[in-house]
Amino acid sequence: MNWDAIGAIAELLGAIGVIVSLVYLAVQLKQNTQALRASSYQMLRQEVTETFQSRVATHGLRRSIREGLSDFAQLDEGDAFEFGYWANGIVNTYDNAYYQYRVGMLDRDRWEQQRAALVSMFGNPSFVMWWKTAPPPGMSPEFVALVEKILGEEGEGADGEQG
Repeated sequence: MNWDAIGAIAELLGAIGVIVSLVYLAVQLKQNTQALRASSYQMLRQEVTETFQSRVATHGLRRSIREGLSDFAQLDEGDAFEFGYWANGIVNTYDNAYYQYRVGMLDRDRWEQQRAALVSMFGNPSFVMWWKTAPPPGMSPEFVALVEKILGEEGEGADGEQG
């Protein structure tokens, strides 16, 4: 065997090593993306739960929420503020979920679960009245457009295009 043949074999082995390394990196990248998505979803679920629990911790706020969901228009100024405080936290969580979906950190199936919950919330006339009376500040324009689309679909059964 001459040196040219040995060099060619070494180059071939090197190329195979590079290809194997690239395949390994691709697999690792996919697993990392899946782990990040799972972590993102877990954080989102925890945020939703904590928002519900922490903001409903006081009896007065529970009453404001219950009465607000029953008939927002009948709330006095203080109760309307408390209801808005609670609703704002919830809606901010869904704004976060929509952002995570748009940037690819929340997969479509998980987002559709969140969207279904959002559609359900906006199926409550009192929640809609709150949104139209005092839309929360700081929402992304994309999320506001999504909510407005959901509100527009209400008459159509809210089964329009997802996303």
